Amino acid sequence: QEVSPDNRNWACLAPQSQELIAVGNPQKSLENVCGWSYLQQVEQSQEAQHDHTIYLTRQEFGPTGMQGYAPVTGMCQLHRSCVLVLEDGFSSAFVAAHETGHVLGMEHDGEMNDCMDDVPLGSIMSPRVQATFYRYHWSSCSWRELHRYLNAYDCLRDDPFSHEWPAQPQLPGFQYTMDQQCRFDFGPGFSMCTAYMTPDPCKQLWCSDYNNPFFCKTKKGPPLDGTKCGPGKHCFKGFCIKLTPNLLKQHGNWGRWSPFGSCSRTCGGGVRFRTRQCDNPPPANGGRTCYGNSYEFQLCSQEDCPPLTDFREDQCKAWNPFLEHEGMKHHWRPYEHPDQDERCRLYCQSKETGAVVSMNRMVHDGTLCSYDDAYSVCVRGECEHVGCDGQIASDRREDQCGVCGGDDSTCKIVKGNFTRSTRKLGYLKMLEIPKGARHLVIQEFKGSPHTLAVKNQETDHFFLNDEHEIPESRVVIEKGVVWQYNKTGEQEALHSDGPLKYGVILMVSPKKDRCNTDYIRSSLESNLVQEEAVVYEWALKKWSHCSQQCGGGTQYTRFGCRRKADGKMVERVYCSDINKPRPISRKCNAESCRSPQWVTGDWEACSASCGQTGWQRRWVSCQQESSSGKQRRLVNSKLCGNDRPEAKQTCNRFLCPAGRMPCSASCGNGTQDRQVACLNPEGSPGNCSDLQPIAARPCQAPPCNGDPKNAIILWLSRSNPSFPAPQTSPRQRCHGDRSVFCRMEALSRYCSIPGYRQMCCKSCSERNASNSDGFSNFTNSSNFTNSTPGVPAPASREKNSVDEVQYRVVGADGTTRNQQNLFVPRVLPFHERTQNQRIQQLLKERQLQNLLRLEERTRARRNLLAQQNQTRARWRD
Repeated sequence: QEVSPDNRNWACLAPQSQELIAVGNPQKSLENVCGWSYLQQVEQSQEAQHDHTIYLTRQEFGPTGMQGYAPVTGMCQLHRSCVLVLEDGFSSAFVAAHETGHVLGMEHDGEMNDCMDDVPLGSIMSPRVQATFYRYHWSSCSWRELHRYLNAYDCLRDDPFSHEWPAQPQLPGFQYTMDQQCRFDFGPGFSMCTAYMTPDPCKQLWCSDYNNPFFCKTKKGPPLDGTKCGPGKHCFKGFCIKLTPNLLKQHGNWGRWSPFGSCSRTCGGGVRFRTRQCDNPPPANGGRTCYGNSYEFQLCSQEDCPPLTDFREDQCKAWNPFLEHEGMKHHWRPYEHPDQDERCRLYCQSKETGAVVSMNRMVHDGTLCSYDDAYSVCVRGECEHVGCDGQIASDRREDQCGVCGGDDSTCKIVKGNFTRSTRKLGYLKMLEIPKGARHLVIQEFKGSPHTLAVKNQETDHFFLNDEHEIPESRVVIEKGVVWQYNKTGEQEALHSDGPLKYGVILMVSPKKDRCNTDYIRSSLESNLVQEEAVVYEWALKKWSHCSQQCGGGTQYTRFGCRRKADGKMVERVYCSDINKPRPISRKCNAESCRSPQWVTGDWEACSASCGQTGWQRRWVSCQQESSSGKQRRLVNSKLCGNDRPEAKQTCNRFLCPAGRMPCSASCGNGTQDRQVACLNPEGSPGNCSDLQPIAARPCQAPPCNGDPKNAIILWLSRSNPSFPAPQTSPRQRCHGDRSVFCRMEALSRYCSIPGYRQMCCKSCSERNASNSDGFSNFTNSSNFTNSTPGVPAPASREKNSVDEVQYRVVGADGTTRNQQNLFVPRVLPFHERTQNQRIQQLLKERQLQNLLRLEERTRARRNLLAQQNQTRARWRD
């Protein structure tokens, strides 16, 4: 019913609106509206059921300024797919679109996404709706968030039902004048404000009450496009202009189809796509978009793949090297989800634990939707029905024995009972079931302790209940065929709808010395006419694989069906009517079995070098070694017992070394100290048997500044210029030795070296004072530091002019002073005199450097020994 802006007919909903809206409580109001919407849907027919409700009201349901309220991601949920909008004119359309965006999963632009720049441009999902009729758009963030959830909204997949809506004008303003729009925005009695002259009434719509014409109000939006604004002129995008055909609404139309792309598979049935664009012409000025799909697909590469391939299984196997579940890697098998809506998503099941894991992705295009349907395929996450004739949406079906479009007239039921008895251990062969069998049922008459096992005749390996598996009810998918195994107590049953893509061998694993077991078999097979049996024969093929990997097994000669005409091996079904030769057996794999055992990897590096937070891990798995001892394979953890090795342990749980104090000297040479204590692993005092770590070490601060007269003597022959001799002040005092090596008598001769004399000033001074013959091993530190550069020291009576060594003098500012006749004689012990004192000094300095390196290596070895001795009491620093 068309509603007049002056006299609206709200009789049908006004009482309900007053009951549904809880003033000042938006949450309660929304719950009431959603409940009312659900009741409307129940009353509607299946074809006309709505998916979403937009409830418009003029009652205030929230605080001032609240225009809408909606549940996020509520689409297609019966009690949440609805929005509540405060209606106050045509601009409420943007609020309704904004709240519907929330229901579809969209967030505000600029909040939890990177679309803040779209807000001032009029994006619909702006935190405060700023869109106008000539400036609005959906941001790229809204587009991404919509497509994140769109596949989950199943209610939107059906075709919309048609409404017989009246034809709409090209532009909405053609229907409403500015006065009518004012009444929509502000209520009865309002009209376009004429009290003030406006240069362009299309910029903003100003309205006033006829009782107060000089008080004008606006919603800060322009009039609707198409609103008449002057003779022959209409509002358009905020301007009053003459309309031309290119400004009017233009509906979109599809362009040409692109060529088909490449096939998604090389065999087994894939799909390929072609696309088209809605650009001939594109929709414009509010015109509707194109109806229909923008893509089409067709089947391709339908020739058979090599035998025993399963496309879904290949997709699960691809995760074997990468995906870890519960701390270990697995062998992933395909899993078909029981929910039909989930069958085009990739689920995989662990061979080791049976755990089912979603890989969070769709299967590849061309993957079968279900193992029960050999033709329908998944396309872009949707299951597309394909008939047995290979045509999309075809109604042709296979009958029960696999004939396309058949009527079951060629089917035959194969039944039989079979009993086996044996006194031997190992697997006992019960019967073979040929390829192509359908609706197979194997049922045990009565319970027995023996276990039914199934072997793939083509791959010659067990896929159900091999010797390392615990028999329990489960579903197994083997090479594209689903097998349902049920075990109730000691009674077993096996079922498969088929069709079998390979022959299978049913076997029994006896649990006693003597095996007596009875089974019934039933299956459907096609009774189509085969070629004459006389053209085929059984031929010796090879020895079968050993029935046991260890502990003694049996292998038999295997026969295949051969075509006589060309000698080519064919399927065994062609020889089914010919008596098969009795196989010859022999013993194999007689060596004893090796029990499964826990295998561990190397410990990872510790997560911390000290403190109380260190952990290290390693992988632990249950493996069984092959009979040859060259290979291992993962087996069920239950087979290895409960003594599982630890996969995690503590490490480096000791106190961290204390930091050293700052250098004792602000300039020149000093020492750095740290605290050292003997503690046991619990942190209590203990007795340490190893060497105590060094608590103090020498350090070197920046050179001391002083009078330029106080110069530093640098050796011209110094071997390592990157370690310059420290500057020495005449007022510098001795603060004690800075190394434990200073007390060694054998090193006293190095006191003549300035660097060593500063480091060991106390020991050198004591030895100088105790020297009784007037000669010293070193130049007295007080004489040295108080000497004035440029004034020669008194020469010794033992001095030889050859032994005089020339020095260069460097001032405190670092400049070299050229003094031609500056000689500082040295007094040496008699046994160390030489004709070349410069060479002697070089040797001493190199010996000192070697000594310092020895001290560093000794300290490093001591630290390493301390780290390895964690169980004993330790020195803690």
